[in-house]
Amino acid sequence: RRSRHPVELLATPIFKVMSCPTPDPKFQAIRVKAPDWVTMIAKHGDNFVLVKQHRWGIDTNFVEFVTGQIDEGEEPIVAACRELEEETGWSVNPNNVEYLGSTYTNPAFMTNQMHYFFIDLCKHGIKSEQSLDEHEKIEVIEGTLPEEMPALMLAGVHLLERKTNERS
Repeated sequence: RRSRHPVELLATPIFKVMSCPTPDPKFQAIRVKAPDWVTMIAKHGDNFVLVKQHRWGIDTNFVEFVTGQIDEGEEPIVAACRELEEETGWSVNPNNVEYLGSTYTNPAFMTNQMHYFFIDLCKHGIKSEQSLDEHEKIEVIEGTLPEEMPALMLAGVHLLERKTNERS
């Protein structure tokens, strides 16, 4: 007999995989319950502040905006500022950070959202040293956006452009 409620199939320190009932008894949906994430779009002059790090899901080095998981009980804006400082050494006051909006990362089977923020480091940043976790090796890159930037990351740029155009 099928359950009418989601059933936990796997629990990891980061996410849970749930089996979810559907109206069609021949189809069993899967839901991944994961924490929300943040992306900080940081500009330093004409350049974006990007990071290059190994991403194990695709097993390759990857260039992206500063991105990280929101800790339990942490506000998204605080997580964005924390990740920026840890990964790049740039310290900013959350009061100077602009919230751009959020998107679901993959609503076909994931529950989490990506929250996007923007900061102008020339106006509001203080540079110090990276504070990486023991397993992180992150190279900070200042420059233009690479062509291979994933669509989800570019969503944040489009949110930023829309906000900028609204002010004009």
